[in-house]
Amino acid sequence: MSKYKVGRNDPCPCGSGKKYKNCCYPSKTRAWKTASSHESPAFTVKPEETPEPITHHGVSSDGGKTWEPRPGLLASRIYGRDPKDIDETISKMIKLVSSGINTLSLSSAVKQDFIKRINDVDHKLHAVKYHLNNYEQAESDKIKEFSNNYKPPAGVQMVIEEPRLIYEVEAFIFQTKSCLDILSWVLKPAFGFPYCSFGDKGDDIIKQLKNNCPATLDTYAENIIKLIEDAQDAWVVELIDMRDKVTHYSRLEGFNCFIEDPYIRGGTANIHYPTMPNTRRALEYCQNVWERLLSFCEDFLKLTLEAARMPR
Repeated sequence: MSKYKVGRNDPCPCGSGKKYKNCCYPSKTRAWKTASSHESPAFTVKPEETPEPITHHGVSSDGGKTWEPRPGLLASRIYGRDPKDIDETISKMIKLVSSGINTLSLSSAVKQDFIKRINDVDHKLHAVKYHLNNYEQAESDKIKEFSNNYKPPAGVQMVIEEPRLIYEVEAFIFQTKSCLDILSWVLKPAFGFPYCSFGDKGDDIIKQLKNNCPATLDTYAENIIKLIEDAQDAWVVELIDMRDKVTHYSRLEGFNCFIEDPYIRGGTANIHYPTMPNTRRALEYCQNVWERLLSFCEDFLKLTLEAARMPR
């Protein structure tokens, strides 16, 4: 290794017979670790109120059925979301599926893997909704700006780029495609598939379901295939094409911010809403995709959970 550079597709120098990228390369390039609290960058604030110290805590030796008080300071880290950032529709869907997983006759490890993948879907759905909310707010703010002391253009049609609109639409589209990829991982604990993403606009999942599905799960596979094919026709193919060809490579070509028509006379001025490359109003398009994505995820998770209940 000291004499030449090992390419990612070369045989791994460790002698495993695998390609370097599938063996030792990932550990060499790993760029993250879980930071301890003292390792994280910090800033200081002066609290207005000093909380009472925690001088006792409970310890359970029987899985939480009974608790014994113990003295001493308790140091812990709590993870969670601010209530204002939680979408109740998403949370209700995820909670229903997660509770269903706990009733499955699967090993503890498979259940844990299943729940982790469901939680990843929860995260992605909240990410999509976050960017939709941001776009709605950005468009609303601009409309208010136009309504207050607006000076229309004379003799020209004007389109001024609005970064908040452009970047939030891009982020919305990217997160939606990412959500579909994460959703496809749920098939692994339910059907026993290897890793599978929503590649080729969903056709990769369809191939897996047709070619590698246990015979006892054929009916559930057919239902998921039908769900994907219907979504492809209705919205998925268009969105992924927009993500791949328009957003990813051409700076959202075809997306129009507010178009201000030239003002002639008559006391009013026309301003056209932002539109997607498919000519639909951007806000309506994103809202429609969000509703379809939410419904798709709900149906997909229900069918996957039903398949997981079946004996192999």
